[in-house]
Amino acid sequence: MRYQSGSIAQIRMVQYKEAYSSIRFYANIRYLLMPIFGLATGAVFVAVFAQPSNPAPDSKCLLKLFGVYLGFAFAVLEVVLNRYIYVYADIIVNMEKTPTWFRVREEIQKRIRYRGLVPALIAITYAIVGAFWAFQLSIGELERTLAAVCAKFGGLR
Repeated sequence: MRYQSGSIAQIRMVQYKEAYSSIRFYANIRYLLMPIFGLATGAVFVAVFAQPSNPAPDSKCLLKLFGVYLGFAFAVLEVVLNRYIYVYADIIVNMEKTPTWFRVREEIQKRIRYRGLVPALIAITYAIVGAFWAFQLSIGELERTLAAVCAKFGGLR
């Protein structure tokens, strides 16, 4: 089947729109995750440090472990999201170079030049928060919490 030049241009336009839409989608997910991370980390911080009494040290240890998990899980999510964004950005850059696409390719290539900086800073921020919670834990505290959890659930079988 032979394609006319108009239909190839239409296919290219659809490919461009889909790739650019995917970039916007994954970028928006990144910025939706940031406030969720802030709220979750703030809640853990308040639960661990703002309690006037110390009712359950085991629960504090579990909350700190959850803080470690949050930091590193969100850092991994950031890396994965940016890999998706790079895939679609490369699709746009590798499209056929025609006069109508030249301006779009130049703009994308300018952004790709610095494409690792912002995601790396965001992922490092998440990892620093995770490391903060990791340094709040002590080996003795982990052992006591593990023993309490095992005793509560009947031990490890």
